Amino acid sequence: MLLMVRQLAPTQEGLPLQIYAFTNNTDWAYYEGVQADIFDHIYSILPLFGLRPYQSFGGHDASLIGQSPMQGSSTHTDAPIKKED
Repeated sequence: MLLMVRQLAPTQEGLPLQIYAFTNNTDWAYYEGVQADIFDHIYSILPLFGLRPYQSFGGHDASLIGQSPMQGSSTHTDAPIKKED
């Protein structure tokens, strides 16, 4: 597997990184596993460098501040739960 990491110009939010990974396997499930392993490793070593992940939130996220987790959910329903016998 070939990996390439580019450090982009710093912004107000932090130091952006671009991560490129190339495999010679075209199986989608394998690719997803490789991608998950890469990000698991990145997230686990960030504290060793005094870093933490950051993602800015959008307008919809800001509108949910102060609500309970289920209030903003599109899957939430006020319908009663039917108990099966």
